[in-house]
Amino acid sequence: MPVGLVRVGVTVTASRFLSLRLPSLLIDHPRLKVELVVGDRLSDLIEDRLDFAMRIGELSDASLMVRRSGTQMRVAVAAPSYIKRHGEPSSPGELAKHICIVHDIGPDSDVWTFVTPEGPKGFRVSGGYLANDVHAVHLAARTGYGIAYLGLFEVFDDLRSGALVRVLGDFPAPGVPLNLVYPSRRHLAPRTRLVMDFIWEQFRQIQAELETASDVGALRQRGTDQRSRRRFDWDSTSAVAGLKGAIPFLFPTMRFVGISRRHKRAVQSCPFA
Repeated sequence: MPVGLVRVGVTVTASRFLSLRLPSLLIDHPRLKVELVVGDRLSDLIEDRLDFAMRIGELSDASLMVRRSGTQMRVAVAAPSYIKRHGEPSSPGELAKHICIVHDIGPDSDVWTFVTPEGPKGFRVSGGYLANDVHAVHLAARTGYGIAYLGLFEVFDDLRSGALVRVLGDFPAPGVPLNLVYPSRRHLAPRTRLVMDFIWEQFRQIQAELETASDVGALRQRGTDQRSRRRFDWDSTSAVAGLKGAIPFLFPTMRFVGISRRHKRAVQSCPFA
């Protein structure tokens, strides 16, 4: 059973994504603790006492060991209300006719790159709203103001719920290298490996889900199915805990057996037990 604290350096966008998912890991491992150290600057893993960190882009530090590597996807998204008013672009070139929300992170932030039949190509966009904060861009897109170009981690849950829809799905953006790294001289503790593998699996699942969902409806249905499963699991856990509290009064000699490890923990923590 993994025990102890794991400190993880993640981007602001990834922290919001993981905050909705890490609790399931901690429920299964009650003696494990995870601290997210959030920031978009490149932190020093040793100085900041990080067990591992996320790195987006090409790695330049040869002292870091790569545990997991892949790519981060970016997607063009808009609210259904925007699509209803303005229609959907059929090709990246049509973005010039649309209102776009720019994440201003430096020169050429208003140039969005898509893979075309001729290869990767940049398309200049424009609109009345810019922000250097990715969450501000995300929220503006949700209002229906315009089209945004954001990382999949930032918008995946909104794609599932239908608050946002993907546009230009036939023209993917080039992938950006994504790595989980740790200091070369540090041995990975079992708890660190567990958290690292869990985080990577969350990233892998959403990319695979987006790639295999044939349409927006399929993606939304998968989200509904997963929420239903989580609701059923929570309801059944609560029911078991309540039943454990009632049994001593109704059946003093009955033994409570045959429950899963997760439900057993719920029973043990029940305030009536």
